[in-house]
Amino acid sequence: MSHTKDLIDIILSGFRYTGSVINHPTFQNAFHDLETLNRNRMPFHYVESGGCVISTSNNDYQLEEGDFIAILRPTHHHTLKNAHAQIPQTTTLICGYFEFLAMNNKPFLNNLPEVIVIKRGRISESKKLALVMQMLVQEVNSKEYGANVAAKSLTELLFTLILRYVLNSSFVDRGLIAGLAHPHLSKSLAVFHKDFSSPWTVEQLAHAAGLSRSKFIACFNHIIGQSPGTYMTQWRMSWAANQLAQSDRSIFDIALSTGYQSDAAFSRAFKQFYDLAPSAYRKAATNVTY
Repeated sequence: MSHTKDLIDIILSGFRYTGSVINHPTFQNAFHDLETLNRNRMPFHYVESGGCVISTSNNDYQLEEGDFIAILRPTHHHTLKNAHAQIPQTTTLICGYFEFLAMNNKPFLNNLPEVIVIKRGRISESKKLALVMQMLVQEVNSKEYGANVAAKSLTELLFTLILRYVLNSSFVDRGLIAGLAHPHLSKSLAVFHKDFSSPWTVEQLAHAAGLSRSKFIACFNHIIGQSPGTYMTQWRMSWAANQLAQSDRSIFDIALSTGYQSDAAFSRAFKQFYDLAPSAYRKAATNVTY
């Protein structure tokens, strides 16, 4: 578990993310509200009172008071409607979203479950999750100064707790999240992410995992869904892309941080991966020329 704890901190530190409450609707009649699609935003809804049905392209989710839903891979629109159309009940929701701020977040997002539903009973079992939910409800309903700022901060904490909940549950059996929970792969992922600028070999990662080279490659491909070499390159390029978008570090400094000894070699690799030179990517991401 210590490997996993450290690794989650390292991975999340590579991405800037935020959260926000955007609506606090109360419906006294049947309702049908179409949510807008945003590829970076992961909408969530908490049922403060009443009940509703949230429909995605794949499923319907019936929620009652105290239930929570987050659409972590919002590739399609979702809709909300009253759970009791024939006898409408008053339903109050807290609606918001989590959002990664970088242009490139696929290595992480693609490994999250599409939808996570946490029923009221499950929330109550987690003291921290229950406390944050309770505080969020209080701030959303508060008329005190700074309530909006407090609610925003609570949604960011909520996202971290949701990721922890996903990791400790059996929502996924493939991808990075599953790899973090794997007794062998978590060790190799930990040594790589703690120092991904080093020229790691498959043999070294296999040794860290406590597996033979062939078993490690087979296990990595099966659980993570790609070869160790492809994963390392994808992560380094993704981290570099986030640095270009989020910081004013020089391209040479970013190149060194991703294991390249020159900005020319890094630029060639980056352009091959993103079809843009690092400077062009930075300009597109920030609209600022450094």
